[in-house]
Amino acid sequence: MSWNFDISTAPRETLTKRHGTTTTGKAITYDASEYTPLILATKCGKVTRSYWIEKEQRWAGLAKGEQPVAWMPWPDHPHASKPVEVTE
Repeated sequence: MSWNFDISTAPRETLTKRHGTTTTGKAITYDASEYTPLILATKCGKVTRSYWIEKEQRWAGLAKGEQPVAWMPWPDHPHASKPVEVTE
């Protein structure tokens, strides 16, 4: 992995449609946020795990308007399996 200095290319929060049921058994569809964890390098020399918060228009752990200087993807475990989708 290497640092990417083009912050505009960093993955952002996305909304996906989820399907589930209420406690009364009624079928529902709702929007769910999906966050892509990243490693960010800040202007003050720190490296932190973060993700984009669309509603607040900022990176988690950074103040609104503060931009990281670089980013890279959060690594997956080498033996990780596909995540199991949870239905509610």
